[in-house]
Amino acid sequence: MASRKSCSSSEDDPQATPGSTPHNIASEKQGDPQREKKHHAFPNLTDFFDRTKPWVLVPDGSYNGFFDWVPEKLRHGQWSIVAVIYLPFIITTISAGVLWAYLRPQDDWSWKDESNGMYPEPGSLRWCYNTFIFLWISFLNSTMLTKSTMWSWATYTLWSWTTLWIRHGLSVLFPLFPHSQILKSCIEYLRFPCLATASITFLVWNFVLLPGIYFFGMKDAEKKKEFLKFMFTWKLVQLHIFNIYYAITNCIFTSPVRLLNYNDFAAAAVQALAYVLWYLCVMDRLGIHTYPVFSPRTPWCLVSWSMILVFYIGLFFFWNNILEKVGN
Repeated sequence: MASRKSCSSSEDDPQATPGSTPHNIASEKQGDPQREKKHHAFPNLTDFFDRTKPWVLVPDGSYNGFFDWVPEKLRHGQWSIVAVIYLPFIITTISAGVLWAYLRPQDDWSWKDESNGMYPEPGSLRWCYNTFIFLWISFLNSTMLTKSTMWSWATYTLWSWTTLWIRHGLSVLFPLFPHSQILKSCIEYLRFPCLATASITFLVWNFVLLPGIYFFGMKDAEKKKEFLKFMFTWKLVQLHIFNIYYAITNCIFTSPVRLLNYNDFAAAAVQALAYVLWYLCVMDRLGIHTYPVFSPRTPWCLVSWSMILVFYIGLFFFWNNILEKVGN
C-alpha cells in the first residue's frame, strides 16, 4: 500500500522501492527538469521542534515534487476542524482503553492459561519453518536498507512487514527459552497486530489501490503494462501477497491456538495509533503523502479515519472466528 510516486531510480533495479511506478522511473531515467528544480535539502531534526517553522517543512507540501499528483489542498494548509477535534478523541479513547486493560485483574490479562498446546520445540518441523521464514524475511529486509529504499520503511506496508518479521524471530527464540514470560508476552502481543496489518495490506493493496491505479491512474496500455510488470516483481509480491500467508501460518498454524481477547485488540490499536501519529506528525510535515485519503485537511477524514477502526473491529471478529474453528 505504497504511494504512486517515489524516489526509486531504476525500473529494473532490484533495490527499487515498493512505492515506485514505471512511469516515475522512466521520468527519472530521462531526467525531469521540474523535479531537479524542486530538489531541496532534507529538513533537520531540530526543524520539527522549532516553533518558528511552519507545520509543513517542504515547499508546496510535496517532498521534492514526488507528491505533486496529490491535490494541493490536501498537501498543505490548515487542518480541518473535524481533524482537530477527532484526533484528540481517538488518542484519549485508545489510551483509556489500554489503561483499563492494564488495570484489569492479572488473571484476565495473562495469556498463560489460554494457549491450547505449546510452541514448537527447537528442531521440530514447525520451528524449522519459522526459522526459514525469519531468515528469508531478514534477507528481503537487507535488500531494502539502501539510501534509495530506506524511505519505504515509513509506509504502513513495511510497518506490517516488520511486525511479521519480529514475530517470526520471537517464534524461533521463545522455544529456546520457554520459561521467559517476557518473550511469551511479546510474541502474544504481536499475534493480532500481525494478522490485522497483513490483512489490511493484502486487501487494500490488491483489491483497492492496485486496481484503482491501474484503471484510473494509468492512461494508456503501455503504462498499464509497465505498471503490472513492476508491481508483480518478486519483492512486491512478497510484501503484498505472500505477507498474508506468512501471517496466517505463523499466528495460527505454528503457534498455540487460542481465542483473541480485548488485550489483543488493545495491542493492535496502539500500533495503529502509533502509525497514525507518525503519518500525521512526521510524514505530513515532510510532504510525503503515501495515503492522501487520510489527509487531515478535509472533513472527510472523519470517514477515512473511522474506517480504520471499522477494519480492525471487523478483522478482530473474523480472525477470532477462524481461530475458534481451527481450535476445534
